[in-house]
Formats: sequence, C-alpha cells, structure tokens
Amino acid sequence: MKILGLDTSSRTASVAVVDNGEILAEYTCGGVKKYAETLLPMVELALDATGFSLEDLDCIACSNGPGSFTGLRIAATTAKGLAFAANKPLVAVSTLDAMAFSSELANLASFVKIMKTVQNANLWVVPMLDARREQAYSAFYCNGNLVGEYIAENVVDIVSLLQTKMQSNDFAVFLPDTTNIAKILNDLEKVDKFPKSLTIMGKISAASVANCALTKWESLDKHHESNFSLMYIRKPQAEREKEEREKQAHGNI
Repeated sequence: MKILGLDTSSRTASVAVVDNGEILAEYTCGGVKKYAETLLPMVELALDATGFSLEDLDCIACSNGPGSFTGLRIAATTAKGLAFAANKPLVAVSTLDAMAFSSELANLASFVKIMKTVQNANLWVVPMLDARREQAYSAFYCNGNLVGEYIAENVVDIVSLLQTKMQSNDFAVFLPDTTNIAKILNDLEKVDKFPKSLTIMGKISAASVANCALTKWESLDKHHESNFSLMYIRKPQAEREKEEREKQAHGNI
C-alpha cells in the first residue's frame, strides 16, 4: 500500500512516501517559516525519488493536529489539493498518534528493555507536543491504545492526571518534543512523587504519519478531500489573547 505522508505541525516540515511500512523516500526541512513555499517541492522530490506519480498512490495521509495552527492549515490545503487532483482518499492522522508511533519505532530497543523490566505491568506512552507557557498537547496510550481524549494542559497537570490512571507497578514513557518540556519533566522527577518512567525525545515526521495511517487503516477516517478537517484542542493564541483583552476591557467599564 503506497501512501504519501505530509506533516507541518511543528517547526519541521516533512514529506514521505511509504510502501507497506517501508520508507522509500523522506524529505525534511527544519526551521521552516514558509511552509507553503517548501511543501510542494518536497512532494515532487519524494515522488521523483520513488518513481511514483500521484495516481500510483493508494491514499494521502496528513497530520490534522494538534500543532502549529499555520502549519496545519498549509499542510491540509496542500493535501486536499493533491487528493482532489489524483482522486485519492485523504486520511487524517493525529500528530500525537504519529508522535507515539514514530518514537516506538525509533527507540525499539528501549521499549523492549522496558517491557522486560515491567513484565505483567501496563506500559503508558505519553507524547508531549510543546504548546508554550509550560503547557503541552498530550494523550495517554496504555499498551498501544488511546485512553481518554487529546488534551492541552500544563505539563505538571498532565503528569498528575496520568498518575491517577496508572497502577502501582505500571511504567510510563514520556515523549517530549522540545528540551523545554523535557526539563520540566526532569525537574518534576527530582522534587515530586513521580511515576516509574523514562523520558525519550519525541519525534514527528511524515513517515510516521504515513505508517500510522497504514497501521490503523481500518479504524482511521478516510475522507473525501472536501470533508477533511483539522483538530483544534484549543483556540489559536492570537484569538485567546484577543478574548482576554476584550474581557479586561469589559471589566474596566
């Protein structure tokens, strides 16, 4: 199954072509500010490298959030245009799902070691996507299954919520995508009661988006491009700040 994956949910834009789980081509551009100018050329490079055309693909997979509001919109617009042009289904993949899936692949040896250590216990995987101001987008995966909903909370509160779900012999793997979130976790581990855990830097990539679409093909939503939608866990910062200014202005009247 040939899948074109796109991701611009963070500061890195990436495009990948995956065939039955094998990464045939992947292009990544870090520190991207102008996603719209880089994404389509990266798609062309990936297709040229594999010798595939859009018509050869089985579907297109695109991260639909959470993440950078601007980046998500640009990737969605690009993916919709490609899906429409090739008449292919467009698959929405949560960035948190893709983040957890990617980290499991990249750190397979660490996960095997963990499973041996916590035999007969639950393994919790907790991706954390930096949402600024010591907050993160996150989700809880117990033994590979999503538990609850995608959330946007203070990092401290995320850890506290996880502790209410874990049993005494469970083990957690935190996957922060920035050193800022990793530092907060490290500080918490030093001063607070902290679950048995390991922190591994998380990763989001178009290849993980595509592979996630392949792995969960039967359960994922497959959209006509016009029905593809983004998942916003919270409002954009500019909108939140505007509402706060209006609230303060109203309070001063």
